[in-house]
Amino acid sequence: MGNMEAIADSHTNPQTGGKTRLSVSLERSYAAEFLVEMQAKAHIWVFKVESVKGCWQDSVFALNMGKKKSLNAKRLTKKQVQELIESEGKLHEEFTDFFEETSSTGYKNQPQVYELPNDRFLFVFDPKGISIPGRGDIYSREHLLRRIRWHQRVRDDCANGRGDSISHWIYYSKHKVQLINKIGELIDELVGHLDLSNDQLDFSYKSLDTLSSKAEDYGLEKVQVELYDNLVAYIGEVMRRRVEGQWVVREDYSDCRYPIIGANEGVLMPINVVYKELDGYEPMNLRREAANEVRRFSLRYR
Repeated sequence: MGNMEAIADSHTNPQTGGKTRLSVSLERSYAAEFLVEMQAKAHIWVFKVESVKGCWQDSVFALNMGKKKSLNAKRLTKKQVQELIESEGKLHEEFTDFFEETSSTGYKNQPQVYELPNDRFLFVFDPKGISIPGRGDIYSREHLLRRIRWHQRVRDDCANGRGDSISHWIYYSKHKVQLINKIGELIDELVGHLDLSNDQLDFSYKSLDTLSSKAEDYGLEKVQVELYDNLVAYIGEVMRRRVEGQWVVREDYSDCRYPIIGANEGVLMPINVVYKELDGYEPMNLRREAANEVRRFSLRYR
């Protein structure tokens, strides 16, 4: 790999729908621009290559950043991986096929997945890969399935032009920018659909823990389709009250209008909070993500 020509800013950037743009030179192919999205809760950086038509392709590689979710304390060496495969591993063809990806240059990334006893799976990085060929990690079935669902969502979103937070919200939103005129109505709907009481949604950070749990029970895919605007309305209202801001419609360009919270010449993005917590990679934690957004705002504009 070549040098990075710019360093990514890990803060949310509303200009790019929650992603930060940087340029990377690739010795093996060409200079290209990447969008880098930090999945803070999953501690993963996801890099996607932009094609000529402007469609964001499947992730080229993902790098663990911080706390690992694997069952092994340290990443397994090639020797340890081979010993494990020989003693108790069975190739899981369906999962192996799922993780195979082909980049726009034709390069194939071909990791392997082996089933182990006691509902464990061994994920082996492409034995012919460049960075960590043949090394591996062991995951629980639950975590691997979450990871598969997350990858599938990334692929589907890219294929349908909703690969960033704003385009994702626009795709699923029922009310679009009229949302800001329906805050109370949307929150009442949220109470009814998730079997909550008005007392539980008191606009505190603690209420976001209850909301996260109820949303998980309801099903994140159903929440995404049925209650996206409702979550944006409630999260936005929690943040608006903390910073004494107001709902505003922002227009980056034609056909790209979305609601934000404006205060002290700064911006908070409730859409980003909901988008990140709907990805399903980890259990929903709206409190953490909303607090991060308010903290980012406070550091810059207060």
